[in-house]
Amino acid sequence: MGLLMNQFRKEMKKANYGTSIDYIPSYRTGIDIFDYINAYVKADGEISLGIPAGKPMMDVGNSGSGKSSIIIQQACNIADQFEEATIRHFDFERSTTKERVMQLANWDEDHYYEKYELINHNISAESIFTAIKSIEKIKMDNYDDLKIKTGKKDKLTGEDIYVLPPTIIIIDSIALMAPEDIENDDELKGSMGASAIAKANTNIFKRILSPMENANIILMCVNHLTQKIEIGPVHSKAQVNYLKQDESIPGGKAVTYLSNTLVKIEPGSKLTADKELKINGFYLIGTLIKSRSNEAGRQFKMVFEPSTGINNLLTNFVNLKDLGRISGAGKSFKLDTCPDVKFSLGEFTKVYNENPELKEAFDAAVDEEYKHLINFKNTSNISTIESSDEEYIEEIISDDMVEAVANEDNLYKHKYKNKYYEKNEDGLFEEVNVEFE
Repeated sequence: MGLLMNQFRKEMKKANYGTSIDYIPSYRTGIDIFDYINAYVKADGEISLGIPAGKPMMDVGNSGSGKSSIIIQQACNIADQFEEATIRHFDFERSTTKERVMQLANWDEDHYYEKYELINHNISAESIFTAIKSIEKIKMDNYDDLKIKTGKKDKLTGEDIYVLPPTIIIIDSIALMAPEDIENDDELKGSMGASAIAKANTNIFKRILSPMENANIILMCVNHLTQKIEIGPVHSKAQVNYLKQDESIPGGKAVTYLSNTLVKIEPGSKLTADKELKINGFYLIGTLIKSRSNEAGRQFKMVFEPSTGINNLLTNFVNLKDLGRISGAGKSFKLDTCPDVKFSLGEFTKVYNENPELKEAFDAAVDEEYKHLINFKNTSNISTIESSDEEYIEEIISDDMVEAVANEDNLYKHKYKNKYYEKNEDGLFEEVNVEFE
């Protein structure tokens, strides 16, 4: 180490004007495709899946898109990984119930009360700041009793690295979160409130970043998409890359720009019990609008059941099938690496849970294919990735990516690429070769 850098670090330690964090853990959320698409490769070659400790994330979408259910599922999956991990859910929409959380998390009532606190009365934007500061104090005061050994060592000192267990704050939704003086004044909230709310939210978000990082508090936000109305021939640019030009995220710029991860959720085609997967629900298309760990702009498909939320196993099944790893028909579907085990689409879950050979092969195939979603650029010590990300991404085409071809039934053209598609019986776009006379 050079003399100057060595002196700098000694001075930093002596003067106590800041420290450097060399290790930030990430937590898997129970939705595998999201965890991989938001992953990154650390300097030592380790793949870090999921969302990072002590950072804010946000899901945005229109009403009924399932964004609140997804956030609750992800939070509960993280909390289940650590004994002292808990969730505080600030429900500004007053739409979530204890029973709904238990259903999404597959928890009993005792487990719910051990892990979850649903707060939906007498709350304001200031409640978030107060809660985070309070959690920081409690966790720092009890650091020695709570700290978790990571198995990592500090590169400079050689000392063991410890982290605090994650605490999760859910805000649902940012669009309805308001400072106390506006929250209690209906007239003000309805007239000049939007500007004041955005300003207050910006101030609060800037002030909570440090205590969140200090105490490993993950902020998981739900927000709406609103339509931006513009008059005149010249339209402004999209608020954030990969949003549509007329889409806007309310609540202030800081909420959007300070989020480490920002995902847009859109409903796709319906699923019915008499077709395909033999369940009632629909596909959800996620778009990684913003990520500080992987490449933004990527889309991914999930299977959503209204009663229980994202079905992670069937999501993985559909994506492997789209990639050609699962083939067949009727009762003779099979995984390419486990061809002797046959199943029908409706029986896959049962066969997966009862057949260890299929389970092991299927999980390995998921890991192999989902690794294609990780940005491995400039990572020389990872050599297992051979195909490009685009080979997977292009399997998922949503309505906003195509436009109907005039005077042609069921023919669509990609808005940005010279590719054509037809909708199949499940409402999904399939690429076709087209020759015009």
